[in-house]
Amino acid sequence: MKDNALRKTVILLNFPLQLPGLEISLLFRPATDKAQHNVCYTDYTSAEDSRQKHAHYEHDDIVDIDFIWHPHATLESCVPGHQRFDWAVASHVLEHVPDPLGWILEVLAVLNDGAIFSLVLPNKRYCFDRFRQISSAAQWLQWWLTRQRIPAPQQLYDFLRNCTSDDGEMYERLKDLTPEAYQNTRCPHYTQQQALEFVLNAWTIGHYFDAHCPVFTPESAAASAGGRAFGSPRAETGLLLIPPSAASRSRVSVISRQSKKGPRSFPPSPAAASGAHGGSVFTLVCRP
Repeated sequence: MKDNALRKTVILLNFPLQLPGLEISLLFRPATDKAQHNVCYTDYTSAEDSRQKHAHYEHDDIVDIDFIWHPHATLESCVPGHQRFDWAVASHVLEHVPDPLGWILEVLAVLNDGAIFSLVLPNKRYCFDRFRQISSAAQWLQWWLTRQRIPAPQQLYDFLRNCTSDDGEMYERLKDLTPEAYQNTRCPHYTQQQALEFVLNAWTIGHYFDAHCPVFTPESAAASAGGRAFGSPRAETGLLLIPPSAASRSRVSVISRQSKKGPRSFPPSPAAASGAHGGSVFTLVCRP
């Protein structure tokens, strides 16, 4: 209980909680409290459907939501009355999103300028992603331009082959091993052939398989989710239109905080589809 209270304090630090806010995909452990905060709850399905889907979970306190963010609709089109918010929170959500950049832009679209957006992300060093490759800014850009709606083959294959049952406690015990010895401790859930068949089947039928898609460390979260790769302090440049920010770290989670500075960006159409043959479509500012 004490740890959960501390978690909420860190996530909501300096938030204007008396102003309208949004918490996304909170399921059973919201960072906010409707009795104390001016907040709307949203998820991709109703609370009743979530309770049925997660009936095997040890948690039976899945909370009711205010509106559904339908999977194939924009968040902006789903918000009742075209409401805008002054802050938003998403805890352990972004890692399940095939297009993290596009998803962040969706959220920024319903925030007022100057609004604060807090993302809580898993630190790969302390979860089953510990053997996986960190997602690069180049991958984020590709997933955004291709409007990835289900896990990309690379995301799903990497998840199936390289996730492990070991948690952060195992990392603490093994971190002093040589790189070769450390790699020998991996215990993949699927064989190479099983993972390949799974990926091909999911891609062929267009099935969304719940997986960790992007992979984070505190440093990579600051570079991508924190806006260093795509953000800019100036509203006329960049994709995220947020000032680059640092990512704070705890033992197992990364918290990235953003402040909206301007309107959202949209992925350009491919030249073959638009008939374009050149010219500047948008400005991308990369920050070290």
